[in-house]
Amino acid sequence: RLVRWLSIKTASGSTYQGAEYWVTGKTYNFYAIYPADVPGSEVTDAGSITITDFDCSLTGDEAVDLMTASATDVSADGMIYNSGSVSLQFRHLLSLLNFSFENQLTSHAIDITNLRLSVAVTGDCQSSPSPTWVNLASDKTELILHPAGNPLQVGKKASASTPLLVIPQSNTDVTVTFTVNIREVYSETGGGSLIYSKRYTASLATGKATDNAWRIGNRYNYTATIPTDIMNGEDITLTVSIKDWDEEDASVSWGGKD
Repeated sequence: RLVRWLSIKTASGSTYQGAEYWVTGKTYNFYAIYPADVPGSEVTDAGSITITDFDCSLTGDEAVDLMTASATDVSADGMIYNSGSVSLQFRHLLSLLNFSFENQLTSHAIDITNLRLSVAVTGDCQSSPSPTWVNLASDKTELILHPAGNPLQVGKKASASTPLLVIPQSNTDVTVTFTVNIREVYSETGGGSLIYSKRYTASLATGKATDNAWRIGNRYNYTATIPTDIMNGEDITLTVSIKDWDEEDASVSWGGKD
């Protein structure tokens, strides 16, 4: 028997969405989608979860961390006897991108501005037989991030303001662009003479080991190293570590170009 409506307990409290009563001798299947009000979501009688035309274009605090969970063949007799609750372990369906910048200059602070990349931001997610994204938008949408920690002092490292949640997709042709600004004298208010400003572009492709694609539930931590001799043409190096939320999976590196 499928139970569609339940009370979900979260860190901020419980969201009541109706109730079903345990019937002795029966087993139940539970399915959940987070956020509960995500448009285009459906759970079929067979237990397949689909989210149609999901949009990941929101960033920062408005970004949506899409997740699903299920608990099948739950015995009503066991739940009644133990007065237990159904535990749902949610799975992340998106990929998380994070950008960090490291300043190796020995005498100047820098700031990073205008960080941009273009990706497909809409698609359909199907849970059966395993979570898969299909029907991704053919047109790419430009997303803008605002790096935190500016100005970036000598020898310091800072991350972009917030991670970016994207639909898993090919990253073969995806690039990130950003501007590096260096000033003779830098103050917190942006004072000082601008002595260097250049826009850089680097590939975000993750290599053959990953089929050059971002995958469901993985975190991609990109780090751009600003070298000591950047003003004389030394290339920025971009590296990425790939993790399954907690465990490292793989890493690749390559050079950034202006």
